Amino acid sequence: MKAFLLLLIFTFIFALALISLMTSEKHVFAFKPYLYKEITFKTNVPYIYPHNSSISKENNEYVVYTRFDNSGGIINKIKHFFGTPRNVHFGISRFDEHFNLISQSTIQHHTPNCILEDLRVFFFRNKKYFIGTLWDNHFCPVITDEFYHIYDIVDQNLKKYVGNKNFSPIQINNKLCFIKNHNPLEILRVTRINNDEHMVYTELLFSSKRRKDLPELRGNTEYMYIEGELGENNGKYLGITHVRISHHKYVHYFTLINVSDLNNIYIEKISKPICFMGNCGIEFVMGFIESFDRQNFIITLGKNDTSAHVIFLSKKELFANL
Repeated sequence: MKAFLLLLIFTFIFALALISLMTSEKHVFAFKPYLYKEITFKTNVPYIYPHNSSISKENNEYVVYTRFDNSGGIINKIKHFFGTPRNVHFGISRFDEHFNLISQSTIQHHTPNCILEDLRVFFFRNKKYFIGTLWDNHFCPVITDEFYHIYDIVDQNLKKYVGNKNFSPIQINNKLCFIKNHNPLEILRVTRINNDEHMVYTELLFSSKRRKDLPELRGNTEYMYIEGELGENNGKYLGITHVRISHHKYVHYFTLINVSDLNNIYIEKISKPICFMGNCGIEFVMGFIESFDRQNFIITLGKNDTSAHVIFLSKKELFANL
C-alpha cells in the first residue's frame, strides 16, 4: 500500500513539474543585481531548508529574518504525508553596511497545533513587528511583536480576516494600514493595538472596484514612501506584489500606489512581470528596503521553499524600467 502511495506522489510531482515547464514564461523582465547573496545556516537537523526571508535596517546593520524548516523538498513532503510534524525555526542574520556577515542566531517557534508562516518585519512608531499568517484549522493574518507574541487582526465586528494571507503593511499619514486586497483595492486602517489582549483592531479606510487592466495581484512586502524619485512626490508608495501562475510558479511586480487623495487611492503603475532568480518557480519576495547609501533597493526572497536569497537592485535602473 505504501509503495502504491509513493508511486502516486511521485507521479503527481512529475505532472506538476511538466505543467510548470509547459506554461513557463519566455519573456519575463529580468533585472541585473550588482550584489547577490544566499543566506545559509548550519544546523544539526537533517533536511532543514532556509527560505522566505525579510529584511530591516537596525542600528547601522542589515538584519535578515529567515524562516527555515523541514517543509521544503520532496523527501520532506513525503515524510509529512506520513505524519512527520513540521519543525519550524527562525534565523536572524546581521550584516554590516557592505553586507558582510557579522553574526547569526536561531530560535525555534513554539506554536502548538498551528504554523506561523511568512513573517515579514516592519517598524511602526519605533517598535518592531512582524506580519504573517497563522495556519491552524484555517489561515488568517496576524502580527507579532519583537518577542513573537501573536496578535490577532480583527475587523469592527471583532471577526478575523479568515482566508486572507497576503496583507501588505503601508503607513499613510503616520497611521498603520494594511492592504487587504490589491484588485479590487481594499485598505484597512489600524485603529488600536491592544498589548494586553494581543489584538489589532482595524476599520475599512478605502475600497475600489475591480480593474480589468490589472492582474490578480497579491501582497508581498511593506510599501515604502517614494521621496521624489518619480517626479512629484504626492503620496506615492512602492511595494512588490505577485501573481500565482500555477502551483509551482509565481511572478512578481513592482507596484506603485498613489494615496495623495484618500478618497481616490489607486494603483498608478505596475512593472512588467519579474522572476528575480532567472527562472520562474516558487519565488516569494518578503523583504524590500532602501540601502543605507540610498542608491539601491534590497530585496529578500525564498526560492522553491529550499533556499533564501538577498538581491541588490539599482534604484536608477528600476525607475528607468518601471
